Amino acid sequence: MDPTPVREDGLPMWEVEVVLLDDEGGLMDIWQRFVPTPAGVKVVWSGGRQPLARVDVEETSERVVITLWRHQSPLFLEGGVRLAGGWGGSKVRAVEVPLSAPLGERELIDGATGHAPDHVDEFDVFLPPSFDHVDLDRVPVEPMPT
Repeated sequence: MDPTPVREDGLPMWEVEVVLLDDEGGLMDIWQRFVPTPAGVKVVWSGGRQPLARVDVEETSERVVITLWRHQSPLFLEGGVRLAGGWGGSKVRAVEVPLSAPLGERELIDGATGHAPDHVDEFDVFLPPSFDHVDLDRVPVEPMPT
């Protein structure tokens, strides 16, 4: 018996590449809900107040992967001086993501987690916020980053 801990996709736990920041300082945001729209998908999440840097979309006939990236302000200056403001709090946010074809029966995946929205497993260190009290249709839609 091999004692190596393995994820659902068969990769050993320590061989999983995790990208939190991209080369431009963008930070992945985990999103929690979605509403199909005529043009694509309205993605809803609870996140910081920094603006979206970009939205990556990968579409196949079976699945759609949407990854939200936001600008992350530095928390410290060179030399370790902490900047005021920090994360800036959290709010419910939404963006309408255009798709090349209607979502239909395709699986929708959050690119930051590799899972469907609201997926929770034994390796999660925090639980996503509850959106039971939120009317998703009333969450204002932010413009797509250009």
